[in-house]
Amino acid sequence: MRTGSLYRTIFTLAIVVLLVWVFSNKLFDRVPTGHHGVLNSNFTGLSKTRVYEPGLRMILPWTNIICIDTRKQGDNLIVNANTKNGLSVKCNINVQFRPIPEKLPQLLAGLNADYKNLFVKPEARGAVSSIISRYTADELYSTNKEALQKQMMDLLGPALKEHFIMVDKVIIQEITLPKSISDAIEQKLQQEQESQEYEFKLKKAELEAQRLLIEADGLAAYNKSLSANLTDNVLKFKGIEATLELAKSPNTKIIVIGDKDGLPVILND
Repeated sequence: MRTGSLYRTIFTLAIVVLLVWVFSNKLFDRVPTGHHGVLNSNFTGLSKTRVYEPGLRMILPWTNIICIDTRKQGDNLIVNANTKNGLSVKCNINVQFRPIPEKLPQLLAGLNADYKNLFVKPEARGAVSSIISRYTADELYSTNKEALQKQMMDLLGPALKEHFIMVDKVIIQEITLPKSISDAIEQKLQQEQESQEYEFKLKKAELEAQRLLIEADGLAAYNKSLSANLTDNVLKFKGIEATLELAKSPNTKIIVIGDKDGLPVILND
């Protein structure tokens, strides 16, 4: 009995070891760093709630984990769009996005994880075309990129969020207008700048002329007022004051006599 029991125990252990060896590659699955995973069953399909974070996970043999990179990603797109006045322009943009981890079951449902081509690219092209169509070529040329990027972000962000994708940034790399149009716009802007500089110089000259005129009027008024107040007595008094100041010099010996106008005269010894 003991021998038979021992054989049965050894046989059972051998079967268990064999089963573990056969199914070992199906009992564990790893979610890589920077990824999240959704449990998928051969019988019930994708889990609607269970999302795995990075690491080694134990699973049942009839299940597997579908892993999605949830780090921020960037995708360059070249979009051909028409301006408000019907001109064709080429817009090169970079869209930075990432899946929302807790929404991965909804994102993956029936998509085979190809959300970039199914959602990101079409929505990005639509947002760029919509924004470009609001501007004429002149307006597009003079509008700064930051303003355009914000408008694209305002359109693209909510659109992709409905598909469980978060947009971090939209960067306009380059907007290319037809060469003939860009040359004409540059020439027009240069002429406008030269015209503004010329008007500035004219305005400056006009203000300077006004200043000189005001200054001349003031000087004339001053001279008129001064002439009216310079009587003979005032002039004599000023002459006496000046003579007294000169007489204070220690290097001068003063002899004072009256001239024909009654003013003192200073003679050096």
